[in-house]
Amino acid sequence: MNSQSHFKSHKGFGLSADELERLGIHSIATILAAGTDIAIVCDLDGIIKDVHFLDPELKNYNLNDWIGKNIRESVTVESVPKIERMMKDASSFGRHGNYHVNHPSDGFPDLPVSYTVIRQESWDHLLLLGDDLRQIMGMQQRLVQTQLDLEAEYRNLQANEARYRTIFQMAPEPMILLDGARKTILDMNSACALTFGVEAAKVQGKPLNDLFKRNAEEPAIDAASEARHSGLPVTFSAKIANTGDPVSVTMTPYREHGNANILMTVVPLNVDSAPTAKGHGMSGIGEIQRHGRSMQGTTRLDKLPEPVFTIDQKGQIVRVNEMFLDLTQLPNASMMIGRNANNWIGTSPVDLQVLLSKLKDDDNIRGFTTVVKNHLSGEKKVQLSAAIDRQAGEINIIVSNVSASDNQIAIQKLGRTETTDGFSELVGRVPMKELVRESLDVIEKMCIETALDQTRNNRASAAELLGVSRQSLYIKLRKHGLEDYRPE
Repeated sequence: MNSQSHFKSHKGFGLSADELERLGIHSIATILAAGTDIAIVCDLDGIIKDVHFLDPELKNYNLNDWIGKNIRESVTVESVPKIERMMKDASSFGRHGNYHVNHPSDGFPDLPVSYTVIRQESWDHLLLLGDDLRQIMGMQQRLVQTQLDLEAEYRNLQANEARYRTIFQMAPEPMILLDGARKTILDMNSACALTFGVEAAKVQGKPLNDLFKRNAEEPAIDAASEARHSGLPVTFSAKIANTGDPVSVTMTPYREHGNANILMTVVPLNVDSAPTAKGHGMSGIGEIQRHGRSMQGTTRLDKLPEPVFTIDQKGQIVRVNEMFLDLTQLPNASMMIGRNANNWIGTSPVDLQVLLSKLKDDDNIRGFTTVVKNHLSGEKKVQLSAAIDRQAGEINIIVSNVSASDNQIAIQKLGRTETTDGFSELVGRVPMKELVRESLDVIEKMCIETALDQTRNNRASAAELLGVSRQSLYIKLRKHGLEDYRPE
């Protein structure tokens, strides 16, 4: 080779070009191998002339057997195109890289190497400098496995949390989780919220004192402190702040993240005023069963791969499949049959009314965007596809996840200052008589909600405030899907 041309730019060696030339290509490759994992010398056709490496573990890959072979034969099938690209790039002088290829070996995993190819003028060979990527690949594999383990653990945590939430909310006994140190409310189940006449989400983080009459505040705090420090259950009697009803409260300490927290269980002492299943999140089974309809056709719905339910033209549920029950988290279909679908569909009754009005003109509706509510007060944004069977007077509705790319019929969330916005969808589709009746229903619902808010969900006081009998109020609550309403 022409060493004068090849080495003329290497001024830092302090050696003459003749002295460098006497080293020979083998020695130069050995020197270069000291600064990289693998050094390969091959001709312009890709025939390997020399291979050098320092790591003794690389002997397991029989790198010396590559000498005399084309470099294309030393890599795996999927790496051949990268070698072809490397050889094509090496047709021009200079430095080219990085080319990540894999070398196969019997009895060992593939050897991953990232090559940089160097071609100098007046030199008819290529110098390949390779970095062993086994350690990096091992770290990446461990990282991926760790990520998979974390995701599996996260799914388990989500499942455990959902299981805890379901059991906690379904428990018929009123229960409260209390921060033992601060004496503040961590969580409250539905039965307890009904007993105290409050909304569970609104009292989280509030002091324990807020739940009881003032003359019972000190016994409650004292009992919490005693239970926390003694480690034994403590029971005391008190009166509920909102209603004045007497209750028996048991404080049971438990350990959580290094803190002694408290589980409070509440037993109403006045049996007549104790909350019943009616109006609770899992309520009214007997009443629903009395008004329930035939489940004929449920088996057919269960064969469908998505949540499906059937309603009549008034919006009352006729049948549902198991996937829709999973979506609403109800244990059985008898708790839904005969009740209005707006208990679970839509942010307000207007959503369902808009859907029904559109079906008066069209046999099929797709991409109707709304929400599905579960009995634990959770919401999920969904799309409804509906088809009406006019002969049977029934509407079959399929529930699917929302896709941002789909054309959607979006209904604005109905707020108290936005009542007319929801009804604008009905103008021209529904006779004015029906539209006025529907608006009156919405106003009636808003008045009931306001009365419940002002009386902190005291149904008797709300009926008196509205000027109706308690029985009439319960009928209207069921009509508007407010049996489970909690004041804001």
